[in-house]
Amino acid sequence: MNRNRKIKVKKLNKPLAIGMAALMGAVPMVTAAPVFADSAQTADSAVTKDETVYVNADASGKTSKITVSDQLTNAGSQKTVEDASDLSDIQNVKGDETYSGSGSNMTWTTDGEDIFYQGTSNKELPVGVSFTYLLDGKEIAPKDLIGKSGKLTIKIKYTNNTSTSVDINGKKQDVQTPFMMITGLIMPSETFSNVTVDNGKVINDGSRNVVVAYGMPGLRESLNIDGYTSDDSSKTTSEESVSSTSSEDSSKAASDSSASSEDSGKKTSDNKDSKSTEDKIDEKTQTVKDKIADINIPDTVEITADVTDFEMSSTYTVAMDSIFDDIDVDDIDDSDDLRDSLNELEDAAVKLADGSSELKDGTSELATKYKDLDSGIKQLKEGLDTAASGVNALASQAPDAANGAKALANGTTALKNTMDGFSSDTKTLNSISSAASKQASDEVGAQLSNSDALNKQAEAIGKSAAASAVQTINSQTKTIGDTAVAGVNAQLEDKAKAAGVSAKSTAEASVNEKEVGDAAVNVVNQSLDKAAEDASNQASQQAAAAVTGDEKLKALASQAGAAAKSTVQKNADQTKAKASSDAAGSSAVTEAAKALSSGIGSAVSGTVSSKLKGAASGISSNITAGQMAVILEASGMPQDDANKYAAAVASTVNSSVNTSISTQLSGISVSADDITNAVSASVTSTLQQVAGSAAGEAAEAAAESAAEKAASGTVIQIPADIVGTAAGNAAASAVKATAPATARETAVETAKATAGTTAYNVAYNTVKSTAPEVARTTATQVAPLVASSVGEKVGAETFKAVAKQSGQEVASQVAGKTSVSVAKQVVSNFLNPIAALNTGAVTLSNGLSALPSGAQQLQSGMKQLSSGAEQLQSGSSQVVTGIDKLNDGAEELSSGMNEFKDDGILPLTKAMNELLDTTDDIQSRLKALASDQVSYKNYSGISDGMTGSVKFVIETDELEKDE
Repeated sequence: MNRNRKIKVKKLNKPLAIGMAALMGAVPMVTAAPVFADSAQTADSAVTKDETVYVNADASGKTSKITVSDQLTNAGSQKTVEDASDLSDIQNVKGDETYSGSGSNMTWTTDGEDIFYQGTSNKELPVGVSFTYLLDGKEIAPKDLIGKSGKLTIKIKYTNNTSTSVDINGKKQDVQTPFMMITGLIMPSETFSNVTVDNGKVINDGSRNVVVAYGMPGLRESLNIDGYTSDDSSKTTSEESVSSTSSEDSSKAASDSSASSEDSGKKTSDNKDSKSTEDKIDEKTQTVKDKIADINIPDTVEITADVTDFEMSSTYTVAMDSIFDDIDVDDIDDSDDLRDSLNELEDAAVKLADGSSELKDGTSELATKYKDLDSGIKQLKEGLDTAASGVNALASQAPDAANGAKALANGTTALKNTMDGFSSDTKTLNSISSAASKQASDEVGAQLSNSDALNKQAEAIGKSAAASAVQTINSQTKTIGDTAVAGVNAQLEDKAKAAGVSAKSTAEASVNEKEVGDAAVNVVNQSLDKAAEDASNQASQQAAAAVTGDEKLKALASQAGAAAKSTVQKNADQTKAKASSDAAGSSAVTEAAKALSSGIGSAVSGTVSSKLKGAASGISSNITAGQMAVILEASGMPQDDANKYAAAVASTVNSSVNTSISTQLSGISVSADDITNAVSASVTSTLQQVAGSAAGEAAEAAAESAAEKAASGTVIQIPADIVGTAAGNAAASAVKATAPATARETAVETAKATAGTTAYNVAYNTVKSTAPEVARTTATQVAPLVASSVGEKVGAETFKAVAKQSGQEVASQVAGKTSVSVAKQVVSNFLNPIAALNTGAVTLSNGLSALPSGAQQLQSGMKQLSSGAEQLQSGSSQVVTGIDKLNDGAEELSSGMNEFKDDGILPLTKAMNELLDTTDDIQSRLKALASDQVSYKNYSGISDGMTGSVKFVIETDELEKDE
């Protein structure tokens, strides 16, 4: 601040501070923080930079000097603090702490204390203020105003020099940092009077007028307030809106505006019929937008006063960017919910219009249908009138009818009493009843026994019974089949084993040992040629090696022979394995195995087929008469008949089952190819083992024999090549002499074992698997046939017996009753009708006695019913009239609701959505202005990671007389 300030000016600071504080209280968005206040430290340990920029300016607001004071709060919590500053002449004003570096790379040594320093700058300020003075309406230079008197006007203009590009609803737009600027000045009451200010407040303490004014430069443009005005409206600019000279002028403007509104309303009323509802709503919508544009966000101030001998001390202007610090823009509700509600309102209006149209259709249909009902009510009234006339006639004649009925009852009673005396004469006729019954029974029985019609009917009933029996037996097929299978299974195991044993014995005997042996020998001889050759070569080489090099030294013969024998024995296993492998892999072995398998298959297939025929004769079904009786009774046949026919049915079923089993088992032919395939693998494997083993054993024996001979002294005297040849020939002869005999014996044994086992398995498995299924199938097929035959016979005979017995019983009863009835009829021809007539006459008399009273009640009821029908007819006519009115009202409602929808709700929702678009734009701009992107937190510089705040204090020169 200006440390050369005069004492008189300092004395004026206190009331000025009070006035500015009062204005700040009136503008809640403005906050101020004291400069260099020790209590400003926060609980947070992070270092913050609080900056105050002091600007000295002349009386018109032109800058002459800039002094900046910075406070590094919480710096004492760290030993050193990184800082940045572009100030000149930096000095620590509250301590001895020092710094190193400069510009953006400064480091303060804190010594545990916060840092307070000051410097100067000459760079452009983000905000500015200018003062223009007018005396009696004419502009005058500040210095020339001193000592003058007249009507004073001071115009203050605030400027904002910042600009930041931000995103507004998806578009990049430039906005300015929202600075609040407050100007305070003192006008002594002895010099100034009638002080007014358009954007601010005047506080008079009796001796002074403290004027505090405010402005927010750039905020109106950043919020795009003027963008919501109508194109044809003539709006007052913010500069013009603050140009009124007094509060009286403002009141007059408001009065004029009110009068204009009344005129506008009158014109609107006069043109009511010429404007659509949509046009009216558009006008109202634009009025709302215009009112938004009328919001006063000033960037100028105008102060007026009457002045005598003008003098004025310094003015002070404070600028801060904390306008939105106390506003939580995140709490500003968006318009989505309102938009949803408008959409729901529009949907409801459409549904309401549609519903009113449907109501109109319904009332129209009701009017048509109810007219039909009204016509029916009229017909009902006419019918009731006719019925009432008939009831009146009945009521007048009812007493005569009651008297006549009573006289008739008295006469018939007397006649009945006279006829009762004759009833005892009929008792003698009962004696003829028995004779008549017996005679009728005998005659009917004779006729039924010889009746062709009865016999045909019995035949038909028998066939029907047969069909029913077959249907019932079919439902019992599982039980019948299970019974047949159980009978067969009881005998089957032993029979199957016997068939298998017999087939095995015959199959083993059917194997031709000579053919099998010859085939095996042939195979071995073919496969051993190679094995004999290999044994001969090896024996020759080993024998020759044993005698070479020492054939002239007879004294060493024994040692050479021993060495040769040892060599041969060491290689014997290798020789044996190779010979065995060559023989087993011979194609001759494979071809011989196929031929041998085919021969076994042919022999075994015939044996098994013949043995199955023998086994079939020993297997039989054994369903007992008791079992069949249970089955027949379960099928619905009476117990006596089931017991009677059970034996015959069981015998028939068993016979059919046994025949079927014998036939099917005897007809089974076991395929030779199947047997051949079954034994082929076993025979092939056996021949390979025989050939290989024989060849290997023979080769080993031949090699050892050659070695023995090579070891004798006589061989040493023969040259080496002769010895080798002799040993080779001996080995080959030994191989061929040993293998055939072994092959013949093994092949015959294998053929017999394979044939026997195969024949046993085939015979046993065939009997076990075939017989039960044959028994089940046959029994279930035969049982319905037997049931049909028995059912037909039983049904026919039973019908004949029952028909004859029933005919005789009915004839006897009818004849007896008829004879008595005929006898009694003679007397009752007179008695019974008279008694009946008497009973009817008494009943008629009793009934007609109540007729007069009932007719009177009916007459009274018909009178009431006729009266009600008349009222119903009258009311129905009124309903017809009401429905017609309802129909007319529904038509008017439908027309009105459609007009309400088209001319009211739809334009309204359209207008509201337009207003919401406007408020959404303002809301988005408010959020952008409150963001860190737009905020101004430092003037001289601040290091990364450090938070800060800044305010500007602009002091103008005083305008006072020289002392």
